[in-house]
Amino acid sequence: MKPENIKAAHDLIKRYRSVTIDEIKSFWYLHEGAESGRNCAWAVAQMITGIASIDTCSLCIAVEMDCHKCIYMGRVNCTRFPHKDTYMSIMNATSPERLLNAFQDRADHIESYLKTL
Repeated sequence: MKPENIKAAHDLIKRYRSVTIDEIKSFWYLHEGAESGRNCAWAVAQMITGIASIDTCSLCIAVEMDCHKCIYMGRVNCTRFPHKDTYMSIMNATSPERLLNAFQDRADHIESYLKTL
């Protein structure tokens, strides 16, 4: 079965690459007082890209939460090998700069992964 959210994946790659440090910082400092470390990065990443929730993930939304139609081909596979490293880099970013780098790495990873489908 060919994934049905390939266009959404390309759009997500563009979104990851369009994020700026200023955009991250504008959200980071809103969450930094209430949350720290991973939780802060998670909250900011979710606000900016929708990652980490089937309700906000653009890839999940594009396939109406039918995970078998997703490029990752199964529920939470986006968080498992070989996608885990870039996912965890986003979740564990400890600064706006590290989150920006993690977004770029995730974009590169998804782009490479799409070539294998």
